[in-house]
Amino acid sequence: MGKLSIVARGHAGGFTWWINDGDQLSVTRSQLLDRIAALMGGRAAEELATGEMSSGAMGDLDSAMMLAQRMVTEFGMSARLGPFSVKPLQNAAMKEGMLAQGFSERIASEIDREVQDVLTEAADRARDVLVSQRSVLDAVAQALMETETLEGEILDALLLPVTKPAAAAAKIGI
Repeated sequence: MGKLSIVARGHAGGFTWWINDGDQLSVTRSQLLDRIAALMGGRAAEELATGEMSSGAMGDLDSAMMLAQRMVTEFGMSARLGPFSVKPLQNAAMKEGMLAQGFSERIASEIDREVQDVLTEAADRARDVLVSQRSVLDAVAQALMETETLEGEILDALLLPVTKPAAAAAKIGI
């Protein structure tokens, strides 16, 4: 279940809000990649609709980046590093206002590269979905211009053309 709004909230021009299903304690890699792609969707939709990007999706980009970093550095979900978890270590450098990484420059470079790959793939995926489902994007945009906020059954009905094929494919094992 979600909520989509173009009503400004603080510095954001609008927002997307997901409500978690139940008390989910763990999240799979594919679920995290789905969330990151969804976060990149606003930026992709803006570029698709206007031909350029703005700073409007900054909050979503920050959230996507933090989630990608956690996947790579904390959850051991890196394709490059494998089952590897790093957490910053505190030491004497902390007194000087610097946080010691606790890992080599090579690992730091690999982390940066992996996070960038996750974000780039998510952005490409979001754009591909929006291009292939442009009629749904336009219908959602039109509905938002009329009502400013979409949620529940109304939002679900607008997104049905996108979610129905995916759900059907999952049922038959594609």
